[in-house]
Amino acid sequence: MLSYLSQAQDYVPVKVLGEKFNISRRTIYYDIEKINGWLKEHKLPSVQYVRSAGFFLDEEAASRVPEKLGSLKIWHYEYTPKERKAWLSIYLMARIQPLYLEDLMKKVRVSRNTVIEDIKNLKEELLRFELDLEFDRKEGYIISGKEDDKRKAIVFYLQHVFTEQSWQTVLTQIPMILNTSDEGLDLFDLDKMKAVHFVVSSVEQELNVQFTDEFLHNFTFRILLFVRRLAQGKKVIIDNVEKEILKETKEYQAAMKISQQLADLFNLNFPEDEVVYITKHLLGSRIQFSEDLLLHNSSQEKVMLSEVVTNMVTDFQKYACVFFENRKEIEKNLLLHVKPAFYRIKYGLEIESEMTESLKAKYNDVFQLTKKVIVHLEEAAGKEVNDHEVALIAMHFGGWMERVGVKPAERKNALLVCTTGVGTSQLLWHQLEGLFSTVDILGCVSRRDYEKNLYDVDFIISTIPLKEKDKPVFVVSPILTEAEKEGLLQKVNALVDAKPQQRTSIEAVMSIVQKYANVTDEESLQRELKTYLYHPLHS
Repeated sequence: MLSYLSQAQDYVPVKVLGEKFNISRRTIYYDIEKINGWLKEHKLPSVQYVRSAGFFLDEEAASRVPEKLGSLKIWHYEYTPKERKAWLSIYLMARIQPLYLEDLMKKVRVSRNTVIEDIKNLKEELLRFELDLEFDRKEGYIISGKEDDKRKAIVFYLQHVFTEQSWQTVLTQIPMILNTSDEGLDLFDLDKMKAVHFVVSSVEQELNVQFTDEFLHNFTFRILLFVRRLAQGKKVIIDNVEKEILKETKEYQAAMKISQQLADLFNLNFPEDEVVYITKHLLGSRIQFSEDLLLHNSSQEKVMLSEVVTNMVTDFQKYACVFFENRKEIEKNLLLHVKPAFYRIKYGLEIESEMTESLKAKYNDVFQLTKKVIVHLEEAAGKEVNDHEVALIAMHFGGWMERVGVKPAERKNALLVCTTGVGTSQLLWHQLEGLFSTVDILGCVSRRDYEKNLYDVDFIISTIPLKEKDKPVFVVSPILTEAEKEGLLQKVNALVDAKPQQRTSIEAVMSIVQKYANVTDEESLQRELKTYLYHPLHS
C-alpha cells in the first residue's frame, strides 16, 4: 500500500484503496496507522488524509520511500492471505529439499495454525489445476500432478505476488518480500534475475512488439522457476502435432534465441519441448503495441482473429444499441488484446486482474454485454473464457464508449419457463435472444421451480399459462411464429417503456383525450396507448 501511495500522482480515495487491495475501510485505516509509524521511525512525513479527496504522500516522502523499502527488514513486511497462499505454492514447486510445516511457517512468517489453514485452502484451490497437495513423512509437503499443470499454477500464483511496479522497485523489494537466509535469496538470484530480464526484453525488437511492464517482469520470474524445475529433470511434454504448428511461428524463433541464452546462463540443455513451451508464453504475452499484427493481414491466425473481433464488435453494437463511427480503429486496438488472450485461453495460462470486481461493480452493463459477445472468442479457442479475461476486453469497449460519450441502452432481465424439454427450450431461448437486443434471458426453469421460488427479473416468458406473482407473464408457443414475435415485441416494449420521449408522448395524448372525453379507466387506456405507440415499425 505504501508503494502504491508513493507512486500516486494525486489523492487516493479510501474507496480506491479498498478496491485495489480488496480490504475493508477499517483495515485501510489500521494499515495507514502502521505505515505512518514506519514513516515516523524513518523520519519521513506521514501519509495525510483530506476528507473530500483521500490519502496522499508528500513529494519528499514519496521520493525516498523506494530507497527505504529496499532496506526494509523482513519482519516489517506482512503477507496478505492471498500472498501467503501464492508463496506456499511457489516454494513447494520450487523446492530442492523437503519442506515441513515448520519450514513453511518460517517462509511466510505466521503461526502454526495459520499455515495449517493456508495449506488447507491451497489444497482445495490446486484442484482447479488438477493438482494435489499431499504430506509425506520423508518428503514433507508435495504438490503432485502433471508438469504442465504445475507450471500453469506457477503462472497463476506469480501474478499474486509481483504486481504492477517498475523493475527497479521490484528489485529493491525482493530481499524484503522473500524470507532471506544464509543461503542467499532462497528462490531468486538477483544477478540471474537481471540477466533473464535482459534476455526476455531483447526479443521485443525481433517480434516487433512492446511487452507490457507487468508481463515482462512476471515472465522473468516464470523463466527462473521453469529453469529451476528443468534443472531437476522436470520437463514439459508437448503434443507432436501442436509442436509442429508452433514451430512455424516467429515466436518460436524468438523462443529459440531466449533458450540459447538461458542455456549459456544456467549451463543447462533446453529440450525442443521447452523451447516450444516458451513459445506458448510469448504468444500469450500482453503487449502495448505490435507492428506486425497491424501491418500483416495474410496469416491464417490473423484472418481468424480478425473475424472474431469483427463479430464481437457487431454483436456489441447490436446488444448495446450503439454505433461506433470509428469502428476500424476499435477493431484494430481490440485485436492487439484478443490475439494474446486467445493463446492464454487456449493454453490455460490463467490471468487474474485486480480490477475485475471493481469493473463488474461500476460498469456491470458493459461487462454483461461483453460476456454475451465473448462467445466468438470461446468458439475460436475451444474453451470458456473466465471473468478476468472478459473484464480486460470490457475495458476496451467501455473506454471507447466513454470516448464517444455514449451509454448502452438500459437492459432488462427475463426468465424462461418451459416444460417441453432441453432441445425446445434452447431453441426458444435462441429465438428470444435474437428478438430482444436489450433483454437478457437469465435462465430456463420448470413450472415447479417457478412456483416454488422467487426470481429477481423484470418479466416471465412461458410456454404454459402461469399464475402471475409480482412480475408479468407472457405466454408464447415453444416455437415462435412471426405474428407471436411481433405481439411479444409490443408487450415487452410497452412494459420496458425505455424511451423518455415516448413517455412524454403518452402523457400528452392522455391529456388531450381527457380534455374531450370522460375517461373511466385511465390505467387501461394508458396501457393500450403504450402498446399502440410502441408497435414495432416495418419497412
